[in-house]
Order: sequence, then structure tokens, then C-alpha cells
Amino acid sequence: MATFKVPGLQKPCSIDLIIWIEGDGNYVWIHFVDRPKFLSSQTLKWFAHQLPAFLRVHKSSLINLDHLVLFNRTNGRQAKVILSNGVTLLVSRRRVLPIADQLGI
Repeated sequence: MATFKVPGLQKPCSIDLIIWIEGDGNYVWIHFVDRPKFLSSQTLKWFAHQLPAFLRVHKSSLINLDHLVLFNRTNGRQAKVILSNGVTLLVSRRRVLPIADQLGI
């Protein structure tokens, strides 16, 4: 089980416990399985470089593929993802086809 030092948290946390990361300007909200969401002062781009196993589905969303439940294409260029905690996120139009190819759908 890999751990990751989240800037602002005292102890490293398991990558498996991060469901998704939500960009909010120059900050991010980290959504965990077992604790409330946490505000970090790093950018989403920084987290995308630190966590290559995560998938950027939108300008403001980075998801953990281990928590991906469903990738649903409504038509050619529209899609959404459903995560293990029930959250539904939109996939940006320009990322739909690359993500579908990456997931083998």
C-alpha cells in the first residue's frame, strides 16, 4: 500500500484512501474515504504530477482509478464518471475519447 505526503497533513496517507481531488483555483479539496475533505494549498497540476495513477477527467477533477465505478458515455462527446462514494463528475469533451481509449471502452 503506497503512501503519499499531502502538503498540510502531518502524517502521510495511503493513496488508496483518496477518492478524488477537486481543483479550486490555486487550492485543491482532497476527498478521502475515511475522513472529511481537506483543503491543500497545492495546485491540481502539482497533484497530477505527483500521482500518475490518478486520471484527469476535467480541468478541475482528478480521480483515483481504484474508486472508479462507472464511465458512462451519453453520446459521442459527453460522458460522466461515478465514483465509489456516489459522486458523479462530468468528463470534459476533449478528454472523453482519450479516457475511453485508456480504459478500454
